[in-house]
Amino acid sequence: MKDLIIEGKPLGKTPSIEFKTNGDLRISGRSIPEDSRTFYEPVFKWLDTFKSHLPSKIEMKVTLEYFNTSSSILLLNMFNSLVQLHQDNQTNVKIIWYYTEDDDEMKEAGRDYKSIVRVPFEVIQLTN
Repeated sequence: MKDLIIEGKPLGKTPSIEFKTNGDLRISGRSIPEDSRTFYEPVFKWLDTFKSHLPSKIEMKVTLEYFNTSSSILLLNMFNSLVQLHQDNQTNVKIIWYYTEDDDEMKEAGRDYKSIVRVPFEVIQLTN
């Protein structure tokens, strides 16, 4: 199994995704693709394959500047995939949601996800 690397687009419509087989998962940038399902399809395929090659620890770091409604649903689905792995005691999972000091929307989004997702979930302010 290979790492999944998707470079974010210059116009800022799709995020950068770095999912490594060692359990280091990162999403950053802006997520406003025209077709979110098509964009995230390789991510979900990778996660499905990843289930049979799990490390003992998974840490997902999310640093988004903005995301649209369809991306928010897919992010939740992604988080729930990790929750299932955690609940099945297959691996330890932690999600870290980063936001900038002046971005109350991203801070609130992180808190909302934290209240829904049942794995260790931190909401952390980035320092300048």
